[in-house]
Amino acid sequence: MSHRERLDRNLMKTRKDILTIEADPNDDTMLWYSRAVGFMKSLPETDHRSWLFQAKIHSVPKRERPLPPQMKPYWRQCQHGHWFIWPWHRIYLLHFESIVAKIIRDGVEVHGEVLKGPKDWTLPYWRTYQGKGGAGAVSEEERRRLPKSFRKREWTATETGTNRAEPNHLFLEDRYINDGRSFGERSVRTKDTLLVSGFENFGSRNIGRTEHLNLKEQGALEQYPHNSVHVAVGEVMADFDRSARDPSFYTHHCNLDRLWDVWVARSPRNENPTSRVWLEQRFRFKDVNGNDHWMTPREVVKTAELGYLYEDVSDPVPSAEAQPPARFAASAPIEPTMIGVADAALEVPMDRGVTATSLPLEPRYANNDPESTRYVLHIEHMTSDTNVGAFDVYVGVPAGADDEERERHFVGRVSPFGIAAASDTDDKHGGAGLSSDLDVTEAVEALADRTTVPIDIRPVRPAAGDRMRIGRLSLYAQ
Repeated sequence: MSHRERLDRNLMKTRKDILTIEADPNDDTMLWYSRAVGFMKSLPETDHRSWLFQAKIHSVPKRERPLPPQMKPYWRQCQHGHWFIWPWHRIYLLHFESIVAKIIRDGVEVHGEVLKGPKDWTLPYWRTYQGKGGAGAVSEEERRRLPKSFRKREWTATETGTNRAEPNHLFLEDRYINDGRSFGERSVRTKDTLLVSGFENFGSRNIGRTEHLNLKEQGALEQYPHNSVHVAVGEVMADFDRSARDPSFYTHHCNLDRLWDVWVARSPRNENPTSRVWLEQRFRFKDVNGNDHWMTPREVVKTAELGYLYEDVSDPVPSAEAQPPARFAASAPIEPTMIGVADAALEVPMDRGVTATSLPLEPRYANNDPESTRYVLHIEHMTSDTNVGAFDVYVGVPAGADDEERERHFVGRVSPFGIAAASDTDDKHGGAGLSSDLDVTEAVEALADRTTVPIDIRPVRPAAGDRMRIGRLSLYAQ
């Protein structure tokens, strides 16, 4: 039996943009998604179709462990921080979508009556960057709002077509952006990600194994917009172990899956790995009938062979801006040299304004022009007991500067998705935390005095009681 038969995917389907769907009053894709989620939430977690079973495939909070022995092969299996992240999530979405579609096709009880939905239902994608052209052109600000279907508490009688309102099972109470605010361009950076060369820079590196949560080898797509949108949505989505319990998770990951296709299509140099290690790694899921189903990256590199296409995979990057960012320009890593390191770990209160620190530079790099022309700030071993929000980093801010002046020294935003899970000392990584890095070349070169490098850290959305510890700040030349 073929994979498409195992997943009950006999029709070729098109995954559509959520904003295209919401603009069409006759498109009930999101209503049926809500109905299916409501049904799934009514099932026991041991049922492979249930909301909790599907969410726990991705991860499981510490308080809900240890896992039942019969669930260990299926739950807490997501791959992060290495080159299996995108094929694993494509397989995950494929199975999730197939189960939801079958529930919709078979029928859901609504006000005591079983209603059957469209036979061609597919997961939509939440596109957070418009760029040039493409289907459903809207403003960048609108792209960065949580779609309306996730923000309302109920579906009106007009929307349901049954003359009775229904609860919206896509709504979650505590998302940061339920009020319709835009989360800002700094939390997207999709354009920079698409300009990256080399799969291991784009899609995360080969670490020689599968791993649930690797802490150091995240590629461009995993950082932006994967991590950044998770953290921007907040609450459940910002919690690594619970994120798949938010219905917006699957539409966000549909967009990431689409961006993988966009990246491959935009340049003949953008190729998927050809190593058998990558192509033949097997991952196990439950198919629509609850039977074990194994798939490999080799079997999922072409979505048409899986029974779906995307509404738009055109290149959104304006041609005038098609230069790769320095952070990911190289197709292979360059050996760095440490030229400065902070004297001690840094405690960062995430419930207030700016935390200032500085890095002393080695004398041979201070106030002269080193051979290297590129500087990278490493932010290592970030830990916290809570899922703290994103923070902005500034380099070279003069003493006494106001906010307007500080913004001129902005070098990047860090979204520490998974920080609480990565800080768990009982896990196999020993609570080592997360690490990230930022290209700070222009900021360092602009310093009048390079004996020390001033660094400011400011939380994007301060939260009472939140604290973060940075184990080490260091500066590298490459």
